[in-house]
Parts: sequence; C-alpha cells; structure tokens
Amino acid sequence: SSLPEGWQHGAFAEIYVRGYADGNGDGIGDLRGLIGKLDYLKALGVSGIWLMPVTRSGDHDHGYAVEDYRDIEPAFGTLADFDELLKQAHARGIGVIVDYVINHSSMKHPLFRATAEDRNSPYRDWYLWQDSAPQGWKIFDKDPWNKGATGYYFSQFSSGMPDWNLKNPQVMAWHLA
Repeated sequence: SSLPEGWQHGAFAEIYVRGYADGNGDGIGDLRGLIGKLDYLKALGVSGIWLMPVTRSGDHDHGYAVEDYRDIEPAFGTLADFDELLKQAHARGIGVIVDYVINHSSMKHPLFRATAEDRNSPYRDWYLWQDSAPQGWKIFDKDPWNKGATGYYFSQFSSGMPDWNLKNPQVMAWHLA
C-alpha cells in the first residue's frame, strides 16, 4: 500500500530494535516485537519509524559492523519478518527508514576479507589500502591506519570496521543496488 502524502514530515520514532520490544520471549527486541507495537506508535501520532541498523553485523548489538547488507541480524528475525514489518507499518500509514551503514563494514565482510587476503583482489580498491602506513593521521585521537596481512587499511572508528572507498563508483553502485 502507498503511504499518505507528507508522512515524512510528521513525528518519527527512532527505534533500537534490540532494546524495544521482544516478540518471541528470548529477552532480545526483534522485528516481530516491533510489529506488535505499531498500533501503539500510530496512537502516539508517529508517521515514521527510523530503525537503527538491523542488518547482520559482526557486533551483534548496535549493528554498525555490517557483515551482510542484504540480511537481517538473526536475533532480530528474518527478511520475511522485515517484509511483514513494512507491510504492517504501511497499512497503518507509517513509513519506515533504516539506518544504512555506508561508510564502513565489518572486517568480517566477505569483500573486505577478499581484499585483506589478496592484494590482487578485484575488490582491493573497494576499501582504502596503502602499502605503508601514511604518517601524521589522527582521528578520534588514534591513528586510523591498521596493519593487515597485505598492507595498511583505513578505519576511522575501529580496526574492526574498515572504511569503504566511496570514491570508487563500483562501491557506490553496489550499495545502491
């Protein structure tokens, strides 16, 4: 179903799924639990929900160390649960936006692993690699260049979350696909 015009200009609720509503009794918030709260959110006047990352991640918590951009963190449910959330939210006139982590992935992401293991990988330029560590860098009071088996990779937040090379048009096309 289509959303009412202007839904995006109304009140939004930012939802940290893990801590919001447990739908299966395991003590962890999930998409089914969130679906069960949509009537409540609608009654509050919410016209949109903003989901913090729900993709499968290496940290299994806040979700910013993305391992698979095209799957749901297992503790939160499945892609079918996500589809049902969209269907149920839209049926109530509630839009859904997701926090899509575009600037970095988990170091366990298959594309990063391919670049870390083989400097001749066709994906090498999808991340920021140098043969030697550039000098004089400080971000958040630390050097963002980390030693890997095949060179030094850039990660501004933590060594476990290497940054994508967003100047590479293939990276952008992959994220937009």
